[in-house]
Amino acid sequence: MARDVTRRKRVTSPAGWTGAQWRENYLLASGVWARILGRYVDPVDNFFRAGGVAQQVPELLEALRDEANLPLTRPLFDVEPTLVGSLGLLSGAPVGDVVPFRLEGERPPLFLISGSGGVALQFVPLVQELGENQPVIALQSRAAQQRRLPEYSLKSQARRLTQRIEEVAPTGDLVLGGHSMGGLVALEVAHELTRRGRRVSHLFIIDTRPEVRMTGARGSGVVPTNRPLRFPRPVIPIALAAAVAGLVRPRGGRLYQAQFVLGQMRRRFIAPMPAFAGPTHLFVTRHDPEHTEQGWRHRGGNPLTVESIPGSHNSCLRPPHVSDLGSRIRAILDS
Repeated sequence: MARDVTRRKRVTSPAGWTGAQWRENYLLASGVWARILGRYVDPVDNFFRAGGVAQQVPELLEALRDEANLPLTRPLFDVEPTLVGSLGLLSGAPVGDVVPFRLEGERPPLFLISGSGGVALQFVPLVQELGENQPVIALQSRAAQQRRLPEYSLKSQARRLTQRIEEVAPTGDLVLGGHSMGGLVALEVAHELTRRGRRVSHLFIIDTRPEVRMTGARGSGVVPTNRPLRFPRPVIPIALAAAVAGLVRPRGGRLYQAQFVLGQMRRRFIAPMPAFAGPTHLFVTRHDPEHTEQGWRHRGGNPLTVESIPGSHNSCLRPPHVSDLGSRIRAILDS
């Protein structure tokens, strides 16, 4: 018999959508967007930068209304022409930092942390691949859709997310995962939960490139990456917006670019962290596999498995590549 591993009243709001409603509405809306644009679209992608033109907007809005029962109006779409932004306006309440996509299941709950500039909805395809028996709760920046200042340090974000995790699942084993910068946050959260006496049975790191400073590998022979992260332009305005991303909300997807820049600035100051003393699984794409694996292996001290997965840094979370990632995670949890 399935068990509810969370306190529903702590993670849903009387206004707006539940996590399950967010999942279903996103699946419907993303299908419409993909058909109109002829390609899969990330939830933070701007419709027009993804290849859409003004003449396609009436067709998009009509399909959302008739096929998905999402009556998005043109004025709302013009305010935020991104999937996550337009759905947020329709939901009736801003999305918080915890999105419980699936609350019931026999397995320990899996908490997935999005990267800098990412949102919880990016994990929806993975949630679908993991099956109905796996509770999944996604965590995102508190400023992703709420008018809140973001955290300016990894430790402060990890402490807040740890508190939120314990509110959702106050007892029992946990599974943690993180994508991109979220992998570093997940590592810090794993340490914080362990200090509080909680057991993290598995830690999943999805294509997270460690900094040499963070690994303590300076002078160790770990080769620096030859693929530095590219900052979106214009750099200076976005960097200024990043400092207050959340309270100041640029339109058209610029908010997520600002949060990405903030995350990249923040990772430059990450102090060396010890390895997690538990099963750690690193999934590596073609993004920068040699440097990523080398940096994590240098840390040592923990059972670390490294697996290559298809797709790029972001497409590994999208169809069709996400099915491979989902099957590997299911196999690990089953065994």
